[in-house]
Amino acid sequence: MEYDNRYEGFTITIINDISFLKLLDHPNVVKIIDAVIGKNVVYMVLPLAQTDLSKHRYKPDDIPLVTYPLVQAMGYYFNKKILHLDIKPANILYFEKENQLKFIDFGISR
Repeated sequence: MEYDNRYEGFTITIINDISFLKLLDHPNVVKIIDAVIGKNVVYMVLPLAQTDLSKHRYKPDDIPLVTYPLVQAMGYYFNKKILHLDIKPANILYFEKENQLKFIDFGISR
């Protein structure tokens, strides 16, 4: 993620994204491995996902099976008083090895 250095520091979206991903510990929320700060850029080291939900296709019969864990994850971070605010297919990663969907991008979360 690139950031604008005019404000002498990180934007709130970068701080939110890193801090919420470090705070949350749920099987359906991506766990951040590390964050590396460069010149006007922050690299977030994350597990490798094969695709996201916008590109991965499920059969209609599979939809309840993948929806339930995502709703559980939403309940988990709602209980921690975190609102994602940017839930969309591109922010839900698909991990083929685990056959699992995980939330990402908590940058504009509150």
